[in-house]
Order: sequence, then C-alpha cells, then structure tokens
Amino acid sequence: ENSPRPFGDKMLHNFTNLQQFRPAPKKLNPETKEEEEAYLFHIRTQISHELNILACSDSTNSITLYKAREGVLEEAQKLQGHQNTINDFSFIQNSSLLISASSDGTIRLWDLRTNNSNILFDQPSSMQIDTIECFSCSSGGPGNNIIAGSFGSTIKCSDLRTNKTLQKYEDSHTDDVTALHFHPLSQHLYSSSVDGLICAFDLSIPLEEDALITVLNQEQPVVKFGFIGQKYEHLYSLTSIETFSLWNLQENKNVEVTDARALACRELDYLIDFHYDVVDDSLTLFGGYTTGEVKALQLDWKNGRGSERFATEISTFNHVHSSTVRDVYWNKLGHQIYMCGEDGILSCWKEGAHVTGKVSKMTKASKKKSTSPY
Repeated sequence: ENSPRPFGDKMLHNFTNLQQFRPAPKKLNPETKEEEEAYLFHIRTQISHELNILACSDSTNSITLYKAREGVLEEAQKLQGHQNTINDFSFIQNSSLLISASSDGTIRLWDLRTNNSNILFDQPSSMQIDTIECFSCSSGGPGNNIIAGSFGSTIKCSDLRTNKTLQKYEDSHTDDVTALHFHPLSQHLYSSSVDGLICAFDLSIPLEEDALITVLNQEQPVVKFGFIGQKYEHLYSLTSIETFSLWNLQENKNVEVTDARALACRELDYLIDFHYDVVDDSLTLFGGYTTGEVKALQLDWKNGRGSERFATEISTFNHVHSSTVRDVYWNKLGHQIYMCGEDGILSCWKEGAHVTGKVSKMTKASKKKSTSPY
C-alpha cells in the first residue's frame, strides 16, 4: 500500500497525481505565432471542517473557484473584473466574501453568492497619472471585519461593514509592500516589503509612529512570511534571493538564516512556500526546479541547523508540471496537495491514490506577463 513510511522521526509521504486542470487554456501569441499557456499564480482555500472551496488566480486577470466533492475538484465559478494582474487574494473567514489586490491599482470585494464585485480600495485622483500597483491584501481583526491592502509602500485599513478608513500607514515602508497578514492571536497587522523590513502595527493605536510596535530587518526583499508555533510566537520569511529566516517574535530576534536551496539532496532552483501544521507543530518547505519537479522538505525548525537532521526530504512531485510551480497548498486532513504554475496547470495530488486524471481544458484565455514587485 502507498502510505507514509517512517524515516527517523519523520514520515515519507507518497502522493499520486489525481487531477489536472487548465483554468486558462492556450492562445496564439500574435508576436511569436506560438501557442502559450497562461500562468497560474496563487491558490487560496475556504475551509470549514474540511476543504470545500479552492480558488486559483491566473494571468488572464481571473480567479477560478472549485468545489471539492470527496476530494475531487469541480469548477464552480469564475471571477472577472480586474484589468491587470491579480497579485494577491484571500477569502474572508466565515463569509461568502473574497478580496483581491491587483496591478490595476484597486482592491476588490467579491460576493461569491452573486459573482459581483465592487472596488473596496481605489487610489485618490492625485495618483491616477501613474497607477500604483496593489500587491497584497488581507482580512482579520474582530469578527474578521478589518480589510488591509497596500498601494505601493502605503498600507490602508478599512472597516468591512462601513468601508470607513481606520488606519493609513505611509511612512513605515520605503518600497512596495509584498504581503500582509493579521496575527492569529492578536490585533496586530504584519507587513513585509521590498525594502527588507517586516513591520507589525497595533491597529488600536491611532498614530503610525506609535502603532509601529515591531520592525524586523531581513536586509533582503521579503517575498512571503507566515506565523508558526503553538502560540504563533515565531515567524518565517522568504526572500527574493531564495533564503529564509526564522524569527522569535517574543524577542524580535532572527534565530535562523538559511540558503534553503542547498537543503535538498539536489540543490533547488527556487523556493515556493512553507506549510505549517499547528496540530503536529511541523514545518514543511516546498521548493522546485524549472523542469516542474517539486520537493517537500520537513524542517527541524525548533532545533535549527544544529540538529542532526535539519531538513528531510519527505516527498517528490514530478511528471505533471513542466515549468516553475508558483504555489502549493497542503490539505493535510484530506491527505491532498494542490499545485499551480507557469505551465497553466492546477494539479491535485492524493496520498495513497492510484488514479491519474486527464488534463481538463475549461476556458479560453490569453497569456500575459506576470507582474511582481521583486
């Protein structure tokens, strides 16, 4: 049986490709006269007791939503309205709402019951000469009623119920804000930027200089970050030069800096993201190769590089994707992993499964270059 096998104190996981989708199929490029795939950028999920909705953004400025039925994805709806690349989006917990940030300079609020959207954040008329791209958005706070979004280096927070601006932070970052996350156990909003800083703001404090309670200096452009630990007292960060750091938030101290590409037996070409499981307190790093192969490495993050086996390869994913994988989501309770990438494929992997699905072409779309602040 194809099931996890012990490897020291780690488990090796064997996944089989169950499904493949092309949310945005090929279209002829008028300049090269060749067919090209639309990029797939991000995967986000809406979870109750198990995964029930998965969404994927692509380079046609659309978001495709899928419903999961017994582990199998079925396309449910498509969200269209942005005029440029969607750089970030997320579900608002315990609601039928979704927010998205785009290079068209807007942050939209979507009602999934009606498929309609309205512009939640827009730029003041004084900014309209040169559009300032929005690279990140998030929701949180009391009742998940606070929406945060970034315009270049500026962060704006609004009340979802009234659309009233609550806070605006313009001076803490000096370059594009790349990610925003509310801390799971506090009212603090964290931000990362191309300027190399990770900042934390106390939203209950009116003035920006007083609200800025933490500054972590990564010294390299920060691409992604997230919270780990039983009380989310640590933070990981990924940089544009494929390194990662682990931070102790109680001491505001960088406890680990690693060139993570070298952790795999064969050096990785790039890093994708981390998956933290609060149940077993495990941290898994996903990285890949330009050929489409992806590796999963479990890290002994508590003991750091001084441990006997800091990184253990626990799974390999190959023979499906043919180029860079942009995002990975691990539904650990459902024993499934979802991936999307620059080959236009959204793939579903099932632990212990033996069925291989065919690529399903669903919609017409055009290829567009990705936009990134880093």
